[in-house]
Amino acid sequence: MLGIENSVDRVHRDLVLGRFYYNFLWEIKDARVMTWILSSVEPHLVLNLRPYKTAAAMWNYLHTVYNQDNFARRFQLDSLCCPSSACNQQARSILDEATTRL
Repeated sequence: MLGIENSVDRVHRDLVLGRFYYNFLWEIKDARVMTWILSSVEPHLVLNLRPYKTAAAMWNYLHTVYNQDNFARRFQLDSLCCPSSACNQQARSILDEATTRL
């Protein structure tokens, strides 16, 4: 009987250690991605990301605040241009580039 209990305890211990190791590796990778995000954004945005404890939470915040769908961006670019031939050439080229990506 004692041998079976030791085997069960050993298997349980291995499962617990495996989960601990997996969580440890995940935390390392998450910290690495958080570092990439923090080093990729403008310095004034870093303070807004401080409350978030995971890279996914940071990413979701940035996506929620700064994401624009293509229609909103196209409207924004359209509003920069007027329909006449006296349009701002730079704004027109940006609009053309954006519409080709749609």
